[in-house]
Amino acid sequence: MSAVIRGGSGVRRTFEEQEAPWKAQLREVCRRLPEDALPHTSVTYLEKLKGSALVFEVHRLGSMLGCEQQVIARMLPLLLHLEGLVYRADLAYEAEQRGGGPAGTEWLRGMRTVLAAHDLDTPRVEAQLSALREYFEEETRVVTGAVELDEAGLRELTHKRSSDLRLLTCVTCLHTGHAAELDKVLWLLDPLVALREIASDLRSYRADCEEGTFNTLREYVRLHGKDEAFDRLGAEWGRLTGELARRWRTAPRAWMPGLWAVAFGPLPGSRGLLLRIPPQRTVAGWIERRLPRPEDYFTDSVA
Repeated sequence: MSAVIRGGSGVRRTFEEQEAPWKAQLREVCRRLPEDALPHTSVTYLEKLKGSALVFEVHRLGSMLGCEQQVIARMLPLLLHLEGLVYRADLAYEAEQRGGGPAGTEWLRGMRTVLAAHDLDTPRVEAQLSALREYFEEETRVVTGAVELDEAGLRELTHKRSSDLRLLTCVTCLHTGHAAELDKVLWLLDPLVALREIASDLRSYRADCEEGTFNTLREYVRLHGKDEAFDRLGAEWGRLTGELARRWRTAPRAWMPGLWAVAFGPLPGSRGLLLRIPPQRTVAGWIERRLPRPEDYFTDSVA
């Protein structure tokens, strides 16, 4: 005998009836995958593990937009697999930067195959895929000495480094019926993700120098010398912090708890607390108090 539940309208439905639309969707995705999809769509556990942190941040964005938890949960396998393919590419390009063979584009073919199976191979998604490929290729040219960037070029490259976040955000908005909010979400997040890329490079500076992989501080040393590099990067950090505060003042009030969770992690009871505070008056103070500074990430000396 099938288990039954009673919905808010009093209609009794079996669990099987509840799950039927989701299972039908899964069957359709499996049907759309080509027979030769396995080699270029496969990822390792390490690649999925490295991508998991970003995926759960995108999960918080879904909550911010008002998506039902069930909808978000069903989307997580897709997001995790896409980010696993991003890290497959990342590891391949890093190997190329250290003198290995060409990274190739199997990862890109894999992402397009997976997205097409979910009916998400749209022009907006393809634009994010192209930006992600451009980032990997440009970073490789910088590391191998084929090109040298000025400070404006580094700023643009830092923006491109978060193309995977923009890709997953784009997929999330399209998948959950929030395409209209996509541009606003990306605009609000751009300064924050740039700050995070810089913070990550500050933490990994020594290791990146030893391994010969890309690092923002390392590039600032090349541009400005050891004595000025950290201060010049700190000035860019300050510019991004100010831009973040300026943009967040325009955020819908209902989004503020979600933005806070993405930036600083969720706080107990934060939704009710933050919704009572007009963000236009307080957001700059929040960011000033809570956002770490470059010296919080880097206490070593510049090599």
